[in-house]
Amino acid sequence: MASSSPDFQKRRWLGSLLSLIIPGFGLMRAGMPGRGACWLLSLHLWAFIGALSLVLRWIPLWVPLGFLAAAIIAQIWVLYDSFRPGRMTMTLWLLFIGLLAATFLLPTPASWVAISMVAPIVTMEPTLHGSTIDSTADHVIVDRLSYRFDSPKRGDLIVYKNSKIGSLHLTEEKKDVLYVQRLVGLPGERLRIAGGKIFADGRLLGEKDGIPPITYTELSGVTSSARREGDSFVLGPEEYFVLGDNSPQSYDSRFWGCVPASDVYGKLTLIYYPLSRARRL
Repeated sequence: MASSSPDFQKRRWLGSLLSLIIPGFGLMRAGMPGRGACWLLSLHLWAFIGALSLVLRWIPLWVPLGFLAAAIIAQIWVLYDSFRPGRMTMTLWLLFIGLLAATFLLPTPASWVAISMVAPIVTMEPTLHGSTIDSTADHVIVDRLSYRFDSPKRGDLIVYKNSKIGSLHLTEEKKDVLYVQRLVGLPGERLRIAGGKIFADGRLLGEKDGIPPITYTELSGVTSSARREGDSFVLGPEEYFVLGDNSPQSYDSRFWGCVPASDVYGKLTLIYYPLSRARRL
């Protein structure tokens, strides 16, 4: 076959194609394994530092934008540098397949720090805009680093999985989906919604607690599987109570109960798109 001929294997564009899939691999194919490995590790390190700059609130937004621009330039340079003749040996094929499998199966260093996601449809309006006919959904960055060293705080916009929330009765394809809502109740508290306000252990929560001036909708005549005692919601020692900012349209802890601590995935740190709404949260 022509594709396996030595002349075909030596074609320069194959080096750039391999580096597009695995950064720097085209250089390994060209007989420069050290240079290729340096590009691969450098780009992962650059992505890690860029992700870190996204989640640290004291860093201005132009810094991660600068990292992104530099990363794009570096990736283009890698493709140019990989435009060389070379040859794929069995060892290189095994290495390529191993790196490709690791790319799909293992988290990258940057994803250990932050990931991006699209905001839900309506549950967090107006804090987060969902996708509608008139607007584009907010694209946001999820800080996965902070909760590795500290506990979630009241008022945080937490991102959580749903794998252990049995009362949601989700189908298999909807399990482990990421959701975002505001953390209102902390472990061990008793929460009560009255007159559009929310109380924790009898204390009115307000903006100093990270709770915006939202009128919360009380449940009346609605079936709820949340654990209650009288008119209060009761939290366990490893549970969090979450509410949507768009209270009348939000399906949240009022209905299905608490988020287990083990299901907390991270917290939102900024909106990066659309640019008109880009800001730290």
